[in-house]
Amino acid sequence: CQKTYRHRSFDPKAVKKLKLSPLDDQKAILDALYLLRDDIARREDESNGFVMGNDILIKLVEDRPTTAQQFYQSFRPGQPP
Repeated sequence: CQKTYRHRSFDPKAVKKLKLSPLDDQKAILDALYLLRDDIARREDESNGFVMGNDILIKLVEDRPTTAQQFYQSFRPGQPP
């Protein structure tokens, strides 16, 4: 028996569970990252948390990196990329 997994679509309530009270622009960034993570997880057939944990989503929203170097620094502070 092969079952088809029906994944939920984007759920704004799930974003609220991330324990972050973002400003309007931060909320837009968080929503976009949440959707990107969901899309990657679906394509790779992985869980959302495996693709990018909630702690990483929050860190990216807080740091707002604009370069690849800043992006990598969000995950490895104090270490060169």
